[in-house]
Amino acid sequence: MEWDTFVGHSTQRAWFENALARNRVASTFLLVGQEGIGKRTFAKLIAKSLLCTGSDARKLDLCNRCETCKQVDAGTHPDVIEIAPEKDKSRITMRQLVGEDENRLREGLCYEIRFHPYSGRRKFAIIDYADTLERHTANALLKTLEEPPLGAVIFLIGTSEKRQISTIRSRSQ
Repeated sequence: MEWDTFVGHSTQRAWFENALARNRVASTFLLVGQEGIGKRTFAKLIAKSLLCTGSDARKLDLCNRCETCKQVDAGTHPDVIEIAPEKDKSRITMRQLVGEDENRLREGLCYEIRFHPYSGRRKFAIIDYADTLERHTANALLKTLEEPPLGAVIFLIGTSEKRQISTIRSRSQ
């Protein structure tokens, strides 16, 4: 996975390059559009570029050779958290975001994203199928979106901006 072979999203890439050059990368992004157009790949390329240790941290570039690039490609980088509905579920669950009842806010994405980056410069969360967030589940995510940890970047990926609750839309780029 690299920018040279990634087709489309040139406007979004230019926007990120400009924000990065000005050191003004926001914390939450809502990527919407029809299924299969590369939103998830785009989010992973942004994460990979911003974590890459073999390229200039001030540019949206990646080396594709360093351990970081290999870990992002393999889905094993400790600073990239990916959430999607579990195999037997049709929606993202409260447990995935804030943990089980007995461990509420001591596990799940909202807990994990608050830790300092393990090996990179930032922490990333990619929430796939954000359209499946029910109101109470989306509301559990709001505190993290309102007060994001320093250096955290959260991507919400969905098919329609209208399918997101208004508070999620208002806190996202």
